[in-house]
Amino acid sequence: MGADIYIKKIQNQPEGYFRDPYNPSSIMWVYGLSWWIDIGPRLNEETGILPVEDIKWLLEQIQQPFPERMKIPEHTTGVKFRPMTEKEKGFFEKRQKGFVKFLEKPLN
Repeated sequence: MGADIYIKKIQNQPEGYFRDPYNPSSIMWVYGLSWWIDIGPRLNEETGILPVEDIKWLLEQIQQPFPERMKIPEHTTGVKFRPMTEKEKGFFEKRQKGFVKFLEKPLN
């Protein structure tokens, strides 16, 4: 299960696709954001499209430095925090760069 995000082809814009899973590898979770809570209400009700001003807002959030501690959901105790390992930082830096590039496409 995850969030599947698409960029539609408009005026010769290339199509784009980004998938963010609903698990600890979610780039949104690293920043304490939720697709359901933070993005869903911002979508246009008729088209399901995220308006430009909200894409810019999301870019601002995602371009922040990584938090010192990572949220790790636990099924029995809720959410706990722990420091990110170097391997996790590298993984999320790569995800962050890809997501930023994806979000910038419709703004160019």
